[in-house]
Amino acid sequence: IIDIISGDRAADGSAGTRISQDLVKLTKQAFKGTEIISTSQRNDVILRIATRFIERTGLKMIPFYWGYCVALENLNSNEFQGHCVKSEKAANGPNFSHATPETCLGCGHFYVDDKFRNYWETQEVAWRVHSKKDNIVGAAKKKASNWAEVFRRGVEKYFGQPRC
Repeated sequence: IIDIISGDRAADGSAGTRISQDLVKLTKQAFKGTEIISTSQRNDVILRIATRFIERTGLKMIPFYWGYCVALENLNSNEFQGHCVKSEKAANGPNFSHATPETCLGCGHFYVDDKFRNYWETQEVAWRVHSKKDNIVGAAKKKASNWAEVFRRGVEKYFGQPRC
């Protein structure tokens, strides 16, 4: 959160975009009409903004290799409605047993930033290479191709064009 406020990290994914917009608004309000003289004063204000934001929203960020789940309830329904929730019953949080890069891709609770780019790009390449091996056939080849496509879509959606 502090890195987003200070501009050291760009957040993406539905949750990342929403969090960034809220933090930009809060930061503009905090700095409006003030003169910050030193870096330490600026950092102190940023830390206070981040702390208040986390306390106000009850923000919980659950880490995965591919990004974070921002486990916030849907404000309109007071229940969690992430892609990983498979049942029709109301949920009060993510179902980690269903969380995968594929289910998180495009979920309103998914947060990703440039620190995850390498993971998405290397997985896409690894699955693509695996899917083209001669000894991989049938369902295994199809599954490898599907995973390569999931990671390709993720790279394109969150990071633009791949670096390699």
